[in-house]
This record gives sequence, C-alpha cells and structure tokens, in this order.
Amino acid sequence: MEDAEEVLWIVPCWRDWEDCGFGSSQVDPALAGRAYQHWHLADELSRSKNQNEITRGTVVQKLWNAVDARVRLLNDEYRLRQLSRAAAWPGRPDTLAILTQLGLVRPSALRQLKDIRNSVEHQDRGAPAIETCRSFVDTVWYFLRSTDIFVGSRITDFELEDPWASDEGEPNHFVSFALDFQSWLPHIDGWLPAAAVSPTKLEAALSIKLDEPAQSQGGAVWVRGTVRDGGTALEAVTHKYFLVNLPDGTRQIE
Repeated sequence: MEDAEEVLWIVPCWRDWEDCGFGSSQVDPALAGRAYQHWHLADELSRSKNQNEITRGTVVQKLWNAVDARVRLLNDEYRLRQLSRAAAWPGRPDTLAILTQLGLVRPSALRQLKDIRNSVEHQDRGAPAIETCRSFVDTVWYFLRSTDIFVGSRITDFELEDPWASDEGEPNHFVSFALDFQSWLPHIDGWLPAAAVSPTKLEAALSIKLDEPAQSQGGAVWVRGTVRDGGTALEAVTHKYFLVNLPDGTRQIE
C-alpha cells in the first residue's frame, strides 16, 4: 500500500483494545461547581424542620437547577448536539437522551424529577412528600458525582493498544485519536491490522482523508489522517472516548 489512495476506510478494530494513554485540558472549576451550589441549597432545605409545600417545591426546583446546570455544561464542553449529528443519530435527541446514548447517565429518575419540577413551576402544585424530596437529593448527588470526571477535565486525545501481540516482523497495533469538538471528526494515526484497512468503501467503516501515504510493514498498515464524515462507525470512537480512564467493567453501549 505504498501508493495509497487519498482516502482509506477503516473498520473499527479497536473495540476490545486497551487504554494506553491520554491527554486532557482543565475545565473552569467555577463552571464545574455551579451545579453543587444548587444541590447544597436543596439539601439544606430538605433538612429544614419547617416543611411545607412551598419548601418542598423549592427543593425540587433547585435539584432540577443542579441537573440542568450540569447537563448544560456537558453539552457546552463536548458539543453533544454536534456529536449527535456527526454520529447520524435519528431525530433530534435532547441532551439527556444523548448522555444516555453515550452511557453517561441512567435517565429515568432524572426525567421523573423534571416532570415533577414542571408541575411545581408551571402549575404551582405537585410538590412530593419530604421523603421523596430527600430521595431525589440523593439521586442528584449520585448524578453529579458520576459526571464529575467529565467536567473536572476534558480528554483531548487518547490512545488504544491491541493487547494481543502482533505477528513477528510487524509493529504493535495501536491507534490514537485527537478530538475536534467542533466537528467531532477526530484526527487518527496508528499501526492497524491490514485486514481493517481498505482503499475502497466499506459499510460500517470510518472514511479517512490521509495526511500522508499509508505504509505497510508485515500485516500492519500505518495510517495518519482525519475522519471525513461520521455515521454509525463514529460510535466506535465516541464510546471508547467516554470510557477512557474509567474502571474496568464500565458498561459500554455497542
């Protein structure tokens, strides 16, 4: 493949590969901490001895403010709507649906909280019992803690390595991605198995515009370029991205 075409297609061969490094940038701590300001007020009100429907309604409103602040920050930092378009997900999913698709949240309790908040705010009724309010206080705390890792810093590039030894006489298989959050079309480079690389279009493969000609060594191919378009194959990158630096066993949506 010394005289490779300008464009190659790559089958996502890295689904079972292991993390082997990443770079990151810090997120403004004031932005990351905003949600907790709402949460702390809700927690304080939920513990007040002078409970009434207005107090309980305020707890619900402040809890939803905490969720909304965190969801908005995630959307802004990761350009989640652009990711949804790049991955060609059908319809116009809201940010919470996108986070669910990525495996970052479990949404049922949060959507229930939103429904209650809408009744409280728009109809001035529906404040739940204090026990329910306190349960939602815990739920929102877990939501914030589970997403802290994504708003404390933002991973900008990451590398995956084939855990199984490559054949003798060829480089170890690895791939690195540098993220462009404006387009969600990452830059890619690495030594990939030749079976995963094609000069002709393949279904469920990433289309790569090459920066330099691809090179072969044994059964491996060196590729460096930028993903040209998204589609479902891009999910194999984004799902790996949102698992970087997380514990083994974290659920991945395929």
